[in-house]
Amino acid sequence: MNNAFSSDARDLFKARNIIVHALNNGGATVKHDYTGLSLTDKTGYIVGGYAPSVSYNVPLVDVWNVAITSGDVAITTRRYVAAFRVDALAYALHKYVVSSPRHDAVEYVGLWYENDCITFDVVRIVSGIWSAVNVARLNKQTAIYDIRNAEDIEV
Repeated sequence: MNNAFSSDARDLFKARNIIVHALNNGGATVKHDYTGLSLTDKTGYIVGGYAPSVSYNVPLVDVWNVAITSGDVAITTRRYVAAFRVDALAYALHKYVVSSPRHDAVEYVGLWYENDCITFDVVRIVSGIWSAVNVARLNKQTAIYDIRNAEDIEV
């Protein structure tokens, strides 16, 4: 395990952008150096479970908007994540990346956001579907991600 944790401000800024992207889009897959938000030039299947994943609760703040137009009142709710939570998640992501067991072998980190929770996982791209399914089963994963079709495949 690499215990040398560096909190370079540039890396934390990049990690923050990744967190914002994942929260807005339901997830992200990035290289360990926080590049590669887009997998459009990649093919294959993303498989996780190469290191223990970590999850964080992401409480949302409800903001009420009231609009009065022509005697009608429209009330809507928007949900936001507090900025300090995004910063804390960015710090947690950066620490996860540099402190993961076998950090030297970490190429990609997958993030997914669902049910008000964000999860970080060390992932790899596997070229063939049957290889990906086998690796996923060995790593006790419930799904793989098909890059070309942008969809989860249950295993």
